[in-house]
Amino acid sequence: MSSKLIVMSNGATPEQQNAVTLTIKAHGAGWWHWFGQGWLIRDPYSRGAASWRDAIRSSVPHLHIFVVQVATPTDWAAFGTTEHFQWVIERWNVND
Repeated sequence: MSSKLIVMSNGATPEQQNAVTLTIKAHGAGWWHWFGQGWLIRDPYSRGAASWRDAIRSSVPHLHIFVVQVATPTDWAAFGTTEHFQWVIERWNVND
């Protein structure tokens, strides 16, 4: 079973945000990043919060981040266009 995580940062520059996204991609996970300082991660390798913190810190060493692993099943609610939340609709609760 895959793991689900939420990553939040504070004050990340666009370059740092891009580095976080590239780190997630390089580790073979799916992600959603429509809000500037937050990512949802669906990790098929079931890595936990500390593993992701370490991976992100190795790419962006001075960025303050908070990583939390989310229990399944996950209840969520949002407001916005379907386009913004399509990844969440299709992938966040798959196989829970």
